[in-house]
Amino acid sequence: MARRRYDDFHETLNAPIDRDYTSYWPVTNVISAIAGILDALLLIRFVVHLFTSDTAIGLVALIQGLTNWLVAPFDGLIGTTPTTGSGYVDWPALLAVVVISLIAALIMRVTRSADV
Repeated sequence: MARRRYDDFHETLNAPIDRDYTSYWPVTNVISAIAGILDALLLIRFVVHLFTSDTAIGLVALIQGLTNWLVAPFDGLIGTTPTTGSGYVDWPALLAVVVISLIAALIMRVTRSADV
């Protein structure tokens, strides 16, 4: 029995790709960047609020001012849980991270299926 001199795995890696993905890359990159920035701001808000809720502190006021419009729709759905210190667990901020990530993934998926 003769041995094969190639394997299927390497043959598929060397095969040309038929699809042209360059048409939607800029759109997905922009959407991904915007979602990443918003998620990062919300996660910073979450971590900052774990330790303090004092808005007299400049960083807390800045983060809260930048992200209040993202968290406002979820404030009535989920409450906050106080921590042992002066902070609290900001559940609406975490829910906003999940929703923004899902919306961004959905938009990128629709963009990909429309172009391909």
